[in-house]
Amino acid sequence: VNFTSDKVYENSNNKKKRFDENATLFGSDPYSFSKSCGDMLSKVWSENNKNSNKYINIRSGNIIGGGDWGKNRIVPDIMISIFKKKKLKIRQPNSTRPWISVFEVCKYIIELLKKSHKIKNKFSAWNIGPSKNENIKVISLIKLFKIKTEEKNLKAQKYKTKIKEKKFLNLNNNKINNFLKKKYLLSVNDRIEFTYEWYKTYYL
Repeated sequence: VNFTSDKVYENSNNKKKRFDENATLFGSDPYSFSKSCGDMLSKVWSENNKNSNKYINIRSGNIIGGGDWGKNRIVPDIMISIFKKKKLKIRQPNSTRPWISVFEVCKYIIELLKKSHKIKNKFSAWNIGPSKNENIKVISLIKLFKIKTEEKNLKAQKYKTKIKEKKFLNLNNNKINNFLKKKYLLSVNDRIEFTYEWYKTYYL
């Protein structure tokens, strides 16, 4: 199993489209490009290795949940702002992302592996993302956490950055849902609640 990213897809024109697994791969910034390369390498390995192993490539949306301490990542920064009363600084408030819970991603991967014997191709790629209309902006995610926590002082301050990032990211998850014949998706509010409760337990 190779785990890459929703950012492997080419979207140089920032189109509001849902990318399926057959869309063109090409990251336009260093991070995205490295993920695209990793993605394509797994396909190369599958074609050049004579073993009978199957190569499953996972492309997930933006994962949120407890245990994330990444620097300059929106959810950890929100939690630090709430519990440590620090200013919340964000790069791209209007960027839209396919936010999804770590619980959902793990469930999808487990169920996919259970049925991996039914995967016909030696290499296969799978998107894991929220439902069609559940992509929300960074600023909207912050507002949802603000509502959930009743934190009136949770305010975001934008800062300038030279890092290039895609404005729109949206995944088509029909393939994995049709293959498993079931969706393992939470509501947006459940994603927010589970994430907040984990950090609340940690900090308090």
